[in-house]
Formats: sequence, C-alpha cells, structure tokens
Amino acid sequence: MLRQLGGFETVLWLLDQTRSIHFVTAAEIAGHIPVSQWEKGLESLQRRHPLLSVCIREKGPLQPAFYRVEGRPIPLRVVQDEAESRLDRELEAEMDQTFDYSVAPLMRAVLIEGKDRSTIILTIHHSIGDGISALYLVRDLLQAISGQPLSSLPLPPTHESLLGIYSTAAGADTAAATTPSRPPSSNDYRVPQALPRIQHTQLSPAETTSLIERCRKEGTTVHGALCAAFVLAGRQALTDWHARPIRVQSLISSRKALDIKDDLCVYFATHMLTVDSHPLTDFWELARQTKHNLAASETKEAIRENARLLQGVADAEAGVLATDQIRLEGFANEIQLSNLGIAPYGSTFGALQVRSVWGGMSFSGGDDQYVAGIVTANGSLSILLGARKPLGDFLTVASQILKTASQPEKALL
Repeated sequence: MLRQLGGFETVLWLLDQTRSIHFVTAAEIAGHIPVSQWEKGLESLQRRHPLLSVCIREKGPLQPAFYRVEGRPIPLRVVQDEAESRLDRELEAEMDQTFDYSVAPLMRAVLIEGKDRSTIILTIHHSIGDGISALYLVRDLLQAISGQPLSSLPLPPTHESLLGIYSTAAGADTAAATTPSRPPSSNDYRVPQALPRIQHTQLSPAETTSLIERCRKEGTTVHGALCAAFVLAGRQALTDWHARPIRVQSLISSRKALDIKDDLCVYFATHMLTVDSHPLTDFWELARQTKHNLAASETKEAIRENARLLQGVADAEAGVLATDQIRLEGFANEIQLSNLGIAPYGSTFGALQVRSVWGGMSFSGGDDQYVAGIVTANGSLSILLGARKPLGDFLTVASQILKTASQPEKALL
C-alpha cells in the first residue's frame, strides 16, 4: 500500500462506483511526432509521478488505498485525423469509457495524428488528480518528448493532511501494511448513463487579451465573466433555464493557498453560486457578484472547512448507497465550471510548438448537468462544453457573449 485516500479522493472514489468520475485534457502540437516518441514520453511521465502507477483497493471496509503496481504502462491509442477534426468525437469516446479503478494505471492517452499536427488526449481517474494536475502532465510530457529529463517526484500528500485534517474512521491507519481486500468491481453499482456530447470553441489571442483587459476595468475576473456568459447564454438557449434559479458550481484550486505546484493529486475545493431567475442580472454585475462570492471561498480557512466537510462524508461509512445523496447535496448544479486559468508554461518546448490546450472537464453530477472546462494557452482562451444531452447552440451563444464582452464599453444584458 502507498497510502490511504484522503477525504475528497474517497468521495470521488465513492461517486465513481455509480457513475464514472474521470476527466480529459488535450493539447494540440504543431507538426507530426512519431508514436515512439509519445510512448517514451509517457514512460518518463509515469516514472516521474507515483500516482500514475497505482490502482485503488480497500484495505478495510470503506478504507480505499492506493496500491503500486509495476509493469503496467500508460495505454496509448492512436487514431488518424480527418478533414474535420476528430477532437470532439475522441473526447466523447474517452468520457464514455469507464476506468476499472482496481487495475493500474488510472490514466490513458489517445494520439490523434494529422498531417500538420498531433493532438494528445490525457484521460485521468479523478481520484488521482485534478485539472491543474493535467496541465502539469501536459508540460512534463512535452518536456520529455523534446528531450528534457524528468526528475522523479515523491508521493504527494493528501489535501486534508496539508490542511491538518485527518480521518476519524475506525481503523484508519495510513501506515498499515495490510493485504488489500478482494478488488471491487467497477461495475458492481454502475447506473446507465447517456452518451456524452462535447463541443469546443476558442477566443483568438486578440479577443482573449481584450476580455482580460475589460474584466480588469470592470473590477472582476475572467472566471466571473465566464460564469455570467454561461448563465445568460443558458437563459437564451435553453428553455428549461428560463424561469428558475441556476446553480453554478466553480472548482477552486487550493494549490496557491497550500503552496503546491507540480504534484499530480487532488487539490481543489468547490463553490456554489445560485443566480435567481428574476430580475435578470446585468452581465458585468453578475461577473462582479461571482468574483465577490468566490473570494470568500478561496481563503485557506474556507478551503479547510470545505475539506473538513468532505472528510466527514468519507468517514461516515455510508458506503456506495450514499453516493446519490452526495451527488444531490454536493454536486447538484445546472453547470459546473472548471477554469484552469493561464497554463503555467509557455508554448515552446524545444522544437515543439503548442497550438492550443483544452480541458479540465469531468462529469460529476447527473445527466442534466452541463460541464465546462476552460484553459488559456498560447494566448487563446479555449472552452470545452459537455453534457449528456444535445448541446444545441449553448456554446455558440456563450462564446458570442464573451466576444461581445471583450469589446470596449459594450453594454450586455
């Protein structure tokens, strides 16, 4: 055993037993890179991050732990691109394919080969990492492919241990070297899920710069503008959003508060903003309201309280049967936004040039939930929007609202 799962990791593991909880990230690279280079890069990536060689098993009732497994490389599937990009289709396929968490590794990759580009998709079980983790995995992989050596990292501590929160469950002993119980089947409690639908769009570098500058002038953040754009777009494009409160769940990275950078692990909290149906809030007013509400959730004290509540859920010993309640109480929302911000690295890796980065998207709620993954890389803000129902023109409307917002002194209602 490497270590017992932390509170949030355990909650994600519980949720996974009914509905698969994993996320996708993609990077498009200029030029053609041989498959052998990607394979060697993935080998280096796996040696660097300990959690890329683990499975999950229970060392006791409701005591999931990470166990290291040797000789299990990260799977790589290779497909050929077509006249129209396969990105959306391959992302949908990856989101639809579950993980068996009792089998290592808890990550896989897809390479889309094109004439003048290579696109790599990384799919990761959510119990071992978060969206920011995926950005660092992209960076490490491209460094390895470009010939840079990767140093090995130690096993990352749990989110809760960094905050001074420890399990109170009976028998919780992270040092115990017990034999794991029978590996649970990832299909024991699965419920049928509708096929995922995914669309992507991008703001140009000029539009992205203008949006950032306008947000600063309006006293808000890009994340605030994103929340406002999706709420207003939903009110326009989705009939069932017209006359009801809209719950927007934001995923908040706790890495800055905890001084964590490169580790592959789960280091985030959640915040729920409810937008009443009447009166319809002005775009910039709603963006500022979002910023104000999020600010209180980004403090170390608020992050600690969020982690303490999740650890309590993990210690409750309610088991898999409680997952519906967890989902209804903690993950019930109309839309979940994971804005990873600006990628913490440049776009050049030796001879490699990053065109765009996509992702940080995971389905954690029910079939009525929309999910958005946003990241800014190479100067452009890239958006993935997903749902387990037809998307219609939701993303088109949201994108147009953002583009209009980026124009100086433009009023939005």
